[in-house]
Amino acid sequence: IGAEEILDSVAKRTGHDDDSLEAAASSPHTLGERQIWLARAEIALARGRPEVALRITDARLAAERAGGEPSLGTPRASLLRAEALVALERFDEALAGLDVARAECEVQAARPLLWRVDAARGNVFRLKRQRRDARAAFDSARALARELASAIPDEDWRSRFIENVDTLAPPPAPMSQARKAREAFGG
Repeated sequence: IGAEEILDSVAKRTGHDDDSLEAAASSPHTLGERQIWLARAEIALARGRPEVALRITDARLAAERAGGEPSLGTPRASLLRAEALVALERFDEALAGLDVARAECEVQAARPLLWRVDAARGNVFRLKRQRRDARAAFDSARALARELASAIPDEDWRSRFIENVDTLAPPPAPMSQARKAREAFGG
């Protein structure tokens, strides 16, 4: 049984499906319930339904801000919301959401999520054809991920982690011969 089947089963038992988001917007929820809602948003994104993911994350973020410590934020939900906005090609809103997610990660010292936020920022900049900003965001993501990887004791796990980082935050392309020549002659 997969994650989708488990979440669908929970939704049926509780009487809440993707189109019934009143429960997502209600507060308080247990940590487990909040995680289930965010998993449902991730699955909606994976299924190519970013509008559903956006509705779920908007409902969860509204509930979190209404019922808790609003200064802490919820970086995972903010990141998911931005990813849904990217899928909907609403890039400027996505960047604003990623700025919020980045600030929330910094306040909470959520470094394992921060590198993913920077990678997502790089992707948005790339889609907007802002190469320098994309490279800076990807470089930041890769630096954070390398720091995290250094704490992984198993070499195989560490190398797999870095390989996966490369898919989300690609390394710089090798310098072309023409560019090498230009730089060698100061131009």
